[in-house]
Amino acid sequence: MKKTRCIKCGWQFEYDIVDENYTYKDDDLVVEYKGKKAICKKCNNELSVDEIDDYNQEQFEKVYKEINNIITIEEIKKIIEKYNIDARELSIILGFGEGIVERYLKGYIPAVENSKYLREI
Repeated sequence: MKKTRCIKCGWQFEYDIVDENYTYKDDDLVVEYKGKKAICKKCNNELSVDEIDDYNQEQFEKVYKEINNIITIEEIKKIIEKYNIDARELSIILGFGEGIVERYLKGYIPAVENSKYLREI
């Protein structure tokens, strides 16, 4: 069983992982997603565990991308292949700034407007 240090107890204890529904709100944007949280077995305090935080971030991004119809890495690669250019050239042609498409290929989430523009291509 994995253990981590509980900031409430001050000791290293085993923890349980439970499912949790999360809601992120920002202006007109509402993202509801299913995640997980770690609970200290000794005091029931919620814990911060890197693997669980990473999982929750992935779940948030997945739903966010679906809601906003964000272009995928695979779709960007197809554009690059279709026009026989590299990511830097595509960025410059679209006026995004030299390294933006390269960042998208590394996993950064495209801005909604940039995603729409890329889809139009």
